[in-house]
Amino acid sequence: MSASEIPFGIERSQLRLDGKDPYLCLHFAIVYVRDLDRSLRFYTEQLGFAVAIDHTFPDGNRWIEVSPPDGNAHIGLALAPPDVELDALIRAETRIWFITEDVTRKYNEWRARGVHFRYPLEVPVWEEFTHVSKIPTGTPTA
Repeated sequence: MSASEIPFGIERSQLRLDGKDPYLCLHFAIVYVRDLDRSLRFYTEQLGFAVAIDHTFPDGNRWIEVSPPDGNAHIGLALAPPDVELDALIRAETRIWFITEDVTRKYNEWRARGVHFRYPLEVPVWEEFTHVSKIPTGTPTA
């Protein structure tokens, strides 16, 4: 890849291309799942994420990236490789933290869409939120 090329899925307009320093951004983090379609529905229908990439390669493998409405980093949803023990990659929860300007509103919105939270919402006095939800990796039952 040449210096002028950017991998598919990166929104070029959000990158700082002033030439002073090479840009650095998080492109995606991989979440291994058991069922791509079910996980995709969870992220899009329940969390309100957008599909950034949904590509099927000639060999039949599928690559999906989703992103929150106001974020430029993606979550890559990937099936575990066939030669890897599933439990080593897929656990009951994947720890991903999001930031929002209105935690209570987002919490209520996600609950209304069927997202199940392990703990009730708690917002500390410093007005940031702690880990409040469990995002499923294998099946959308948080």
